[in-house]
Amino acid sequence: MNTKIIPYSNLTIQDDFIFGKVFSDPKLLIPLLRRILPGVNVDGFKTVVSQKTVDEFYESHGIRIDVYGENGEFITAVEMHINRQTMPVKRPRYYQSVLDMMQLNKGIFYDNLKQQYVIIICPYDPFNAKIPVYTFTNRCHENGMELGDGTTKIFLNCASDQWDEYPELKPFADYVMGKNKSDDSFIRELDKAVVMARQNVQWRKEYMNLQEKMYLSKKEGME
Repeated sequence: MNTKIIPYSNLTIQDDFIFGKVFSDPKLLIPLLRRILPGVNVDGFKTVVSQKTVDEFYESHGIRIDVYGENGEFITAVEMHINRQTMPVKRPRYYQSVLDMMQLNKGIFYDNLKQQYVIIICPYDPFNAKIPVYTFTNRCHENGMELGDGTTKIFLNCASDQWDEYPELKPFADYVMGKNKSDDSFIRELDKAVVMARQNVQWRKEYMNLQEKMYLSKKEGME
């Protein structure tokens, strides 16, 4: 079993822990969402939570979301995913079902379900189609008509070099890929937040405790 743990001081935005902590700040999450979801009102977040754990039912498989956000119009789950071998095609499907259950208490009508965006950020091309942004919605196979159920899955391919149609996303993609120098003011603020996160003693302890729990869990599973 691989027990190697990256030192906390060496973590980058690609690490889901740092990603979650940094983007739990609406001042950083909202500008990112504006670039990923142009035309969507992303202001007015009531809730932004990093590493949000959801266990709707005792018997069901729980989820831990890197960044969960909610405002008056929509909810979003944003994930950093770096392992190509476990490319999460069905994870967004399950996330969306769990997030729907969170919204619907007994007696609440289906029409009250908010718009929902599950966003997966990858430092590789998740579908090998050489496009930077993959957006999936539910459509009719026969005529392309949108179902309009309010669910959207987006996969961001940060390794792409085809950003002509998404110029505002390119600086973020470059940053994910390790290019820290940028003239983009948002990226400069993001990099400052990452540096400060690596200096946060409480978060360092939290990270080490999380790594220990994950190691023990894997060890117990192998045994």
